[in-house]
Amino acid sequence: MAGKYQISIVTPFHNTDLTMFERCVQGMKDQTLGFENVEWIVVVHNSDEGSLKAVKNLLSGYDNVRIEVLNNELKTPSSPRNHGLRLATSDYVGFLDSDDSFTPICLKEVLRRVKSCNPQIVWFRREYELEEENNRPVTEIVLWDQTREEILITKDENWDDEKMFSGVCGMVTSRMYNRKFLRDNGIIFDESVPFAEDYLFNLEAYGHADKLLYLPQLIGYHYFINGSSLVQGGGMKSGETLISYAEGYRKVFDAGLKYGFYMNGVMGGLTCVLARFMATSTLLTLEDRQKIKELLEPYLEIMGPLRVSKIYSEKDVINRYEFPRDVILHPEKYVDNKEDILIDMNVRDADPLSDYQAVLASIMEVNAPTDMGRRYGLADILTTKGFQRKLPVTGYDVYQPIIRLQTNIGESGILTSDAIKAYAVSSGTMGTPREIPVTRRQLEPMTDEFAKLADGKVSFLLFESLPHLKKNNDDTYFDSITGLVLLDYLDGLSKKGIKESSVFTSPRAVLQPGEVADLTYVRLLFALARKDIEQIIAPFTWGVVDSFRFLKRHHKELTESIRAGKLLYESGLSDDLKKEIDKNLNADPERADELEAIFKEGSFEGIAGRIWPKLERIIAAGTGTFSIYTDQMKHYTGDIPHINALYASSEALIGTETDTEGQYLLSTRNSFVEFVPLGAGSDTALPAGETEEGREYSLLVTSYAGLYRYKLDDVVKIRGFNDDLPVFTFEGRLSDRINTGYGDVTDGDIYRALCGLSEKTGKRPADYAYLLNEDENSLTV
Repeated sequence: MAGKYQISIVTPFHNTDLTMFERCVQGMKDQTLGFENVEWIVVVHNSDEGSLKAVKNLLSGYDNVRIEVLNNELKTPSSPRNHGLRLATSDYVGFLDSDDSFTPICLKEVLRRVKSCNPQIVWFRREYELEEENNRPVTEIVLWDQTREEILITKDENWDDEKMFSGVCGMVTSRMYNRKFLRDNGIIFDESVPFAEDYLFNLEAYGHADKLLYLPQLIGYHYFINGSSLVQGGGMKSGETLISYAEGYRKVFDAGLKYGFYMNGVMGGLTCVLARFMATSTLLTLEDRQKIKELLEPYLEIMGPLRVSKIYSEKDVINRYEFPRDVILHPEKYVDNKEDILIDMNVRDADPLSDYQAVLASIMEVNAPTDMGRRYGLADILTTKGFQRKLPVTGYDVYQPIIRLQTNIGESGILTSDAIKAYAVSSGTMGTPREIPVTRRQLEPMTDEFAKLADGKVSFLLFESLPHLKKNNDDTYFDSITGLVLLDYLDGLSKKGIKESSVFTSPRAVLQPGEVADLTYVRLLFALARKDIEQIIAPFTWGVVDSFRFLKRHHKELTESIRAGKLLYESGLSDDLKKEIDKNLNADPERADELEAIFKEGSFEGIAGRIWPKLERIIAAGTGTFSIYTDQMKHYTGDIPHINALYASSEALIGTETDTEGQYLLSTRNSFVEFVPLGAGSDTALPAGETEEGREYSLLVTSYAGLYRYKLDDVVKIRGFNDDLPVFTFEGRLSDRINTGYGDVTDGDIYRALCGLSEKTGKRPADYAYLLNEDENSLTV
């Protein structure tokens, strides 16, 4: 509960010049809010008896002033500020240095402004006064619209990292803070950070805040810049001191990167300060410089150049990027340097992007200019944790209205900078049809993997492109992801002058039909006509099973069609498509006789190898939910090797199969995948390297095509690691899991139970479905 004062102010005092402190006191007494309404906590820190006595003489007669004495081994203002924070009682608290002052209207105007919106942080302007003309000004020039008296900022509106974290953005004395907000989030000053501790405090505060108030026209703080301050000081700092600065910088930079803030300005400014000390110091050994390099190199590696603005001239941009990199990253160069080097100063967890994270960095770079990229500041995010902090987890509902803007109006540049090539139509694992954007960059790795599988072998392909019946207003069309990959591959063959008939049994008219039709009969017809097939390729094993079941029912019609060299089975095809197919059929009585003899044997067990003696392998996904179909498929394919090959969805290529059947290695070519531990909230999503062997996860995907932290329904189980990338198995769909009250029952659990029953009864299940009886808390299968 707030105390009787309207605002609390904390002032650390460390042997301050009394003339300056008297100015500070007078500024507090002149507050139009009324000095008596201000709780002023003055913490006399490590000061001599004379200074303490002087402070008491000036302030001991005021009931609203609390004088505290704090003596410890610490030399920064952090510990007295924390001491004062613990004692403050008002709703809002601010910090005032003992040699500075508030302007008379400051506190009253701040409180007037916060009444309507109750922000967690209020920012106002700082004027400065130089002790000596040759002191460097430390001024808060900003990029905000200064024609406005106030700007209310929330996480969803007006949030602009470049404006918040450019220039001198770290000082706490030109801000007021909601005290309960600080307390509830455990935000205090880190007493181990010797320099820029206020930057760290502010970054943590901004990381937790969701409402801020900026007052661009309120000049509320008078900053006295004296020559003895740390920023103004010369370069004669010991190695121990500068190493401690670098260690503190790591905490500052880690905090900003953790929250995904634009950190180029902060990193450039602070490393320039350190580089100036290092360049002019004769006290640092080579070992000291090498230690500082070791501490800060990961950050300098990810720090990009600033953008030219009224804060940073072209010279500033170059200096803040090149100067610290030159001094800090080249220890040997400055060991014997005695020059007085001056730099203009206004004043990745280091999580630098790993190989796995490089795809995320590329996606953010490509899509930074888009509406989505600008909204979430993709250009300024440098780490995985920053990306996770700034972008929310999304579902298809976020993208559906945007996709309608693209397909119906012809809009572009909303989700991705690349042109949308097509939309992959997906029924979705949750049953709702979806149209997933696909770009050239997103598609290419999938096509490359398909090309490796095709491998120039004669292939019986059990899928085709969907008919492109109508173009959308953004010059795209709808297709399946497998159809898009197929067409991309066929286009590649055409450019090389290779006919599709040398690779696939079906002609182009079947691979790319112009109408919606069931092509099972036609695909089988062309496949049966050839004896030289080396592999069968299908998206899933159920497609292989369906084809052999169809063959079992219609082998007579198929055999006679091959004998006659024309379609004899009524398959619902249009006359135009029938004519196109007939052009590619040739009568082959000899092959028909071979097939007839095989079918007369009566058994379809292992029949694939008898029909196609050169058949080497079956390529089709068949793990997890599809395991029942894989087992059924082997009734027809026998001992012919089966590989799952790829784990992909309409949204992304997720994994490529390892040497162990059914286990996939995470792919990092066209998407960034996060792993959500089952049973945890979506905000606990982990990067690949933080997953645990033996644990199950659902997936989030970020793609070049403009999906960001997009929820997939898939569940995987981590089986191990290869070069820090997880190896996993597909365990089924999240939506297929049923909670019985005793824990989740999965597709795999039910299928394993059915297999056990099958062993006892000798009867194999053809398929299964299950339903939760909520009243009885039981399952019907």
